[in-house]
Amino acid sequence: MAKKPPTPEDDDDAQLWRSVSDGIEPLKSRRKRAPAPPPEPTPAAKPIAKIEPSRPVPVEVPPPKPLALPALEKGRPTGIDKRTAQRLRRGKLDVEARLDLHGLTQAEAHRRLDHFLAEAYDTGVR
Repeated sequence: MAKKPPTPEDDDDAQLWRSVSDGIEPLKSRRKRAPAPPPEPTPAAKPIAKIEPSRPVPVEVPPPKPLALPALEKGRPTGIDKRTAQRLRRGKLDVEARLDLHGLTQAEAHRRLDHFLAEAYDTGVR
């Protein structure tokens, strides 16, 4: 059986609203305002002398010097001793620090990598 929707006479909220709104009178209408007069013209400013941009002076920048890296030999890592290299190849070294670069742009990832490497160096993390 469907319920009968409440009628305004039965609804307490409707009765309350009627009792509140009975004493309300509308505000007096406001007369329409005349459109604002156009702004008065300002006196013409003195013309500014035209300045021609100077031409840029070409500067020759030397190419960057290549980094001096030690010669790499096949199968021989540089900068670490033989025992550490052996443990590294066999997966016996524990991870001491991690860096997650997911979701970063290349520039952001590069900055984070530089910061991570500097911090790892300062703290002695391998």
